[in-house]
Amino acid sequence: MEANPIIYSQGHDNDNFVILAIYADDGIAVTPNLVIVAKLQTFLEKEFEMTYEGNIYFLVGLQIIHNQINKWLFILQDNYLNGVLH
Repeated sequence: MEANPIIYSQGHDNDNFVILAIYADDGIAVTPNLVIVAKLQTFLEKEFEMTYEGNIYFLVGLQIIHNQINKWLFILQDNYLNGVLH
């Protein structure tokens, strides 16, 4: 399957920005503002058939570890590297 990855962004303030990344049939929205997440989800559900599956832990082979309280995020490629090495 061939896919074109797409990244959209809006806003540049500390708490008022969103980055939406789409790859094939996977997508992720990144923002520190939960109101923006809710508005984006409502808009996308009106335009597209989609499901919301909660917090993200894996996306396109990347492992994502986050702590919303302390506001940190790690993106790891361990699974990809293990696949390449073995």
